[in-house]
Amino acid sequence: MSTTLQLDGKRSVTRFKAYFSPCQAHTAAQASLRGSRTELNAAETSVVGALAGAVTGVLTTPLDVIKTRMMTQGVSGRYSSIVDCATKIAKEEGAAAFLKVRF
Repeated sequence: MSTTLQLDGKRSVTRFKAYFSPCQAHTAAQASLRGSRTELNAAETSVVGALAGAVTGVLTTPLDVIKTRMMTQGVSGRYSSIVDCATKIAKEEGAAAFLKVRF
């Protein structure tokens, strides 16, 4: 399976989990307090969505850095695998390099 598909799949799983877990926790808490299950209102949905986006960005940006490095290595073959790429980035550039985003 290609690196892009592997990493994009992980991003989608993270995004859905980061959004639906707080939603489910909120509705369960509301049910225990009020005795009935209620849905999130527009403001609550916005807050949960923003938090889910932030969590997803922090967790998946390192994966995007690895993916981009592997895709742009050209014929040099500098990285032999995802793990090799992550290890070399960490050793040569430090952990902060995983959060660098270039446009």
